[in-house]
Amino acid sequence: EHYCVGQANRLAVPAHLAARDAFLAGASEYEIAAAYLLACQCTETEMPYGIIAGVNEHAAVLHHYELDKQPPQQSLSFLLDAGVDFHGYASDISRTYASDKGSDFAAMIQRLDQKQLELVAATAIGQCPMEMHRLMLRAIAEILIEFKLLNMSIEEAAGSEVINTFCPHSLGHHLGVNVHDRGAQFSNPEGDLFELSKAYPKRRLSAPMVANQVFTVEPGIYFIPSLLDKLRHGNEAAKINWPQIEAFLPYGGIRIEDNIVLHADGGIENLTRDAFNQLL
Repeated sequence: EHYCVGQANRLAVPAHLAARDAFLAGASEYEIAAAYLLACQCTETEMPYGIIAGVNEHAAVLHHYELDKQPPQQSLSFLLDAGVDFHGYASDISRTYASDKGSDFAAMIQRLDQKQLELVAATAIGQCPMEMHRLMLRAIAEILIEFKLLNMSIEEAAGSEVINTFCPHSLGHHLGVNVHDRGAQFSNPEGDLFELSKAYPKRRLSAPMVANQVFTVEPGIYFIPSLLDKLRHGNEAAKINWPQIEAFLPYGGIRIEDNIVLHADGGIENLTRDAFNQLL
């Protein structure tokens, strides 16, 4: 399993780089996805899941499958979530890019990339996914405050519903034959479900991390108009820097996702970074 998921990462990374280059050249979302498929020598039906390729504000759509065929007037940002299938095992990789490397958005990508690596390092055998989720929310709060989007403390932001506006999904999931393996919901081989977390009742992945499992670690920061509109009319609206929010809206959002293995000796193998490092 580790070899197959690792090979799926090694096959996907050149395609990710080809898609990045197509974005930087001003290609449409459809053309970017075509560049990805050509680079990994796969057809669309051979993908483990539909290619998510969001340019500009479409990067805020968590599962953006309806790809534009017309190139954008200006390419500001690009979020790609795509993998490759190898012998039935999947990779699941996300990267985000900015055309202007000197922009605040590019700086935010770098900060989330750093935080993502810290979250990878915090994974451990026996670790509870809900604790990892809490660490992610705190990391996102730190970034939002650093970029002057929130006027509140890290503790206040991470412990409130405000943070869910900017990241409405979990830190990650099990990965293997199914892109979203179901094992993290089950407390025993008979299929009994874990009790939902009282702190995060919408998060279903509660099984403690165990040796030899493969996980994704994928924090994200998004500027989703519908969720921001609710926040604008909520009790915390005065604590949000709305002009700064408006400045980030055209960029859509950021997601950084790696596939990792927790080895029995406690070591963490980052299959995705290893694959990128072989090419960069």
